[in-house]
Amino acid sequence: MTGATLARQCLWQEMLPGVGSSVRDGPQSINLRNETVLKADEILSNESGFYIRGKYGNRIENLIKENSEWLETLSLVLYAIQIYTGNKRTVDDAQFLVAGTPILNLQGQEAYKYLGVRVGLSYKQDNGEFFRGITKDVKLVAASPWQKLTAIRAHILARAEFLCRNSHIQKRDVADLDKTLISTGKRILNLPTRANVNLVHLSCNKGGAALPHFRALLDVYSVSHAFRLLASDDPVTSGVTFAGLQSAVRKKILHDPTPGECADFLNGKKADEFARDAGDLSTQWSRARPGYPGPQRRSGEFLYTPVVWPGRSGEDSGGFLPASNHFIQAGDYTRFCDWNFIHRARLGCLQLNATMRFSKRIPKCRKCGYARETIPHVLNHCKPHSDAWKRRHDAIQNRVARAIPSSFGSVSLNKKFPGLPQTLIPDMVLTKMSGEVLVIDFTVAFEDRLKSFANARQGKIDKYLPIVEHLRWEGKVAHVDAIVVGSLGSWDPSNDAALAQMGVSRKYAKLMRKLICSDTIRWSRDIYIQHLADKKQY
Repeated sequence: MTGATLARQCLWQEMLPGVGSSVRDGPQSINLRNETVLKADEILSNESGFYIRGKYGNRIENLIKENSEWLETLSLVLYAIQIYTGNKRTVDDAQFLVAGTPILNLQGQEAYKYLGVRVGLSYKQDNGEFFRGITKDVKLVAASPWQKLTAIRAHILARAEFLCRNSHIQKRDVADLDKTLISTGKRILNLPTRANVNLVHLSCNKGGAALPHFRALLDVYSVSHAFRLLASDDPVTSGVTFAGLQSAVRKKILHDPTPGECADFLNGKKADEFARDAGDLSTQWSRARPGYPGPQRRSGEFLYTPVVWPGRSGEDSGGFLPASNHFIQAGDYTRFCDWNFIHRARLGCLQLNATMRFSKRIPKCRKCGYARETIPHVLNHCKPHSDAWKRRHDAIQNRVARAIPSSFGSVSLNKKFPGLPQTLIPDMVLTKMSGEVLVIDFTVAFEDRLKSFANARQGKIDKYLPIVEHLRWEGKVAHVDAIVVGSLGSWDPSNDAALAQMGVSRKYAKLMRKLICSDTIRWSRDIYIQHLADKKQY
């Protein structure tokens, strides 16, 4: 027996109304078609023409009632919300009961709250006021710079992200919030308004403020939500979802779509039959379709790109390493003046003669007269600051020397190596208990690119190679290596192998990397301020 036959057999037997061709059909049509074999608890009949409570038809109310009684044996209770009854002209005043609790009839633009989000079949909510409140809260946060970023991300934007994940939000609703986040992020990082916005959206481990770009996130959420529904482990959920996708594609191309055509629709294809302007209805699939190329572009441009300084990719920059940006989340080992300096310096926005925008100043260095006063010149090459360079160098050297356990071997600092014709004074010579000798030199190089670290390291190795060859000629085991740190607090990952050879524990090496990066930033900031203001800083 089929569902259509079962749904109407009682009406036919008693010759009651409700079976005419003009009567609205239920789930199974009265017209000739391929009938579906009825399975248990599968076909529901909501006959609009005739109904006797508990006698004719498999009403939704009866099904819910039976399930609610069965769930009570498992100590589970159905939560009565509301039911949408379609057009106002078809609303029935009769109430459905679930475990004795009436379900409210949902009409027109009415909605109910689900996890704090208002949901309805055709309900449209104006979220402008909500996001204006979020924007106001972002502006009112008062704390230290890193605490402001944490408060905005964890307490304010979390509310907005939840609504974006679980509701349909128009991009115009979040436009002002995005602008406020960019301006607030630049102000917290002490950046000029013309600075690149990428630093505001980058993660903290890569040197950014980790403030989201909501217009991009809306595209990401629409695609991820559609994908999770299609890839659901529940066959019913995935089947209903795919049927909804096929329905949307069918209205676009005017025939039953194949899986390949559904994929083309989601990929944003606009050629051939997909070029029709008609049939574009606002559904979750139409919202996911134009959003598909957006997240693919924005995920690299705004969310995950490890770019810290303009013109340098993630592979060529040392500043995106976690140790180089450890201070952004909690401000560890960092002064407020260092915070205000480092972000401008990494973006090349310092007030120097050769870097000021639209400036008519002579680009010469104000101290030594060099042709161009740039950040690398001031921090690494301007001779009047040579004393500060030495102190910056010694601060790194002393931290590493103190980290070497005395039981590992003996350490000598800044001593001429005997037995060599040329005068070579390595920064550190570590003689292990086993007799192995390790020659270590320290250098602070400007992090133009990651290749600059490799060049600085190789230069130190070549310089002290005669010492190693002399020791090997005497029958000893000897090696030479270098510790390279960037002038703007970048940590060369190759340093970790050298620290392991010197017996520094992993636990303390993790802390020491942060301390060395903060020390370097502090000295570079003092060099810059003394160069600019001619006020003694050290």
